[in-house]
Amino acid sequence: MTETGLEFRALYREHAPTVRRLLARLLPASEVDDGVQEVFLRIYRHRQKFRGEALLTTWIYQITVHCAHDLYRRQRWRRWLQLGASYTEERPHTEDAKGQEEAERVHKAMQQLSFQDRTILALFYWEEFRLEEISKSLDIPLGTAKSRLSLARKRLKVYLKEDSP
Repeated sequence: MTETGLEFRALYREHAPTVRRLLARLLPASEVDDGVQEVFLRIYRHRQKFRGEALLTTWIYQITVHCAHDLYRRQRWRRWLQLGASYTEERPHTEDAKGQEEAERVHKAMQQLSFQDRTILALFYWEEFRLEEISKSLDIPLGTAKSRLSLARKRLKVYLKEDSP
């Protein structure tokens, strides 16, 4: 195996779990494996474009979000064209029944949000990105990241209130 191949294999081992986790928050479960493959294919094809101006993880997240957006659009078209197709979502796992119920409520509310809202909430809460990292990953100004996060939180609260017992 070439040196590049070995380096890429190490990169994959280190970052694939994080990429998979983020894609699972953004896409239907049926699209996650394809998404991981597509992300690492793009990383390999564009590895020469990484200039080191940002962290490698920021660059990988940026590719992941762009790839997820492309797959999400493709999946929406498929759903529209194949009415009645069933897509299952990955469900969060918790230990107790009350925690599981709350996780289901959040998951259901998240699925009602736009892709843009889900992306910023997933990066902030589940991936624990700082706003500066989100700004770089999404290639948007810091102020835009702040306002999108604020709006996404408000929208999520509305859906959670509608679904409360």
